[in-house]
Amino acid sequence: MILDFQDSQKLNAKKFDFVKYAYILNHFQKEMSANEINFYFNSIFCCSHSNVHRIGQIMKRYKEIFEIIEAESWENPFKTYSFTGQIKLHPSTDILWKQKFEKFMRTK
Repeated sequence: MILDFQDSQKLNAKKFDFVKYAYILNHFQKEMSANEINFYFNSIFCCSHSNVHRIGQIMKRYKEIFEIIEAESWENPFKTYSFTGQIKLHPSTDILWKQKFEKFMRTK
C-alpha cells in the first residue's frame, strides 16, 4: 500500500491523523500497541492530541492500510497494529516530520 500525499502540504487536520500513525509505524518498523502509538504521536506531534480509543477506531476504519494483530492471551487480550506500505509526503512535510523525530529521539 502506498499513501501518496506529495501534493498535500497541510496534513495538520485531525482527518489526516491516520497518515501520522502510519508514519510512526513505518519509522519504527515494528508492531505497536495503541498505547505506544499514542505515546509517540503525542510526543512527536506536539500540536496534535490523540488517545488510545481514537487510534483503535481509526485503525479499524482503515483496515486496508493497517494490519490489526490480535494477541491470543486469555489473561490480557490486546491488539497490535502494523503498517507495511510506503508513505510519500510533500518534501517540506517530510523534512519537518524527520526533524520532529530527530528532536524526539535526542530528548528521549
